[in-house]
Amino acid sequence: MPRLNGIVIPLPTPFTDSGEVDHDGIRELTRFYLNAGVHGLFALGTFGQGPALSPDERKEIARVVLETVGGRIPTTIHVGCADTPTTIALAKDAVEKGAPAVAVVPPYYFEHSDDEVFAHYTAIYEAVRHPLFIYNNAVNSGYRMTAAWTVKLTKEIPDICGIKMSFIPLDQQLSFVRALPPSCAVFSGSAVYLMPGVLWGLAGSIHPLTVAIPELLVKLWHAIEERKLEDAVRLQGQVIEFTGTVADLARQFGRSALRESLRLRGLPVRSFPRWPTKDLPAADRRRLETALQAAMETKG
Repeated sequence: MPRLNGIVIPLPTPFTDSGEVDHDGIRELTRFYLNAGVHGLFALGTFGQGPALSPDERKEIARVVLETVGGRIPTTIHVGCADTPTTIALAKDAVEKGAPAVAVVPPYYFEHSDDEVFAHYTAIYEAVRHPLFIYNNAVNSGYRMTAAWTVKLTKEIPDICGIKMSFIPLDQQLSFVRALPPSCAVFSGSAVYLMPGVLWGLAGSIHPLTVAIPELLVKLWHAIEERKLEDAVRLQGQVIEFTGTVADLARQFGRSALRESLRLRGLPVRSFPRWPTKDLPAADRRRLETALQAAMETKG
């Protein structure tokens, strides 16, 4: 498959008031991102609530997303689980439904050795023989990959098309860029340093805190690509300011800050995440709304 790059959105999974998956909401969110001009979608990861869903729910969401996208942009379906058999079953299902790539986080909850995680990935690839996208998320999986280990994996599995680097400093992300083959696109889990990161080799970003501002990210991406660095610096500043506000509110109120950012865009997110969270107080909602307005303001 062609090398992935650009702005990839971690697709939110909204729920109904009773806690069921809101498939109509998923369709509307997917269309919103398509209309915003993003370059790809990453479904059913951490922000997509994958680990909080049953396998059947994940299969149905994969169907809804892939049908709505209709092949217009690369859509990666995350299939990672705590065990290998369920991961393989989800991977096979996603491949059958037409996913260009399947993403896999290391098996979580239990502590695993390097060899065990390596065997997990190779077993999945042997089962599907399809492009794999590695999800390097030590905070949630408990396993931190090294560049050397990942290089070894790419030699064993030639169809590794990309890797998402979550909660990892930029200098460490760039060590993966230098070590991995060009066919493995390295995506940052943060858009805060997108401009310098892309100039130094990153393929793009997959950042949950930016799900309400896809248009701004696309503008920033084009400015970087076209080497309009003055515009890129300004747009990067807008991204930093907005994500800083969302991160601050998320530390206080959890994922309800992200839910509210989507609602402020007029998107149908009745309930998110799947567990109870407090609503933002009125003053903090106004703060978020002000930050969103500033992020969406067109300058120059």
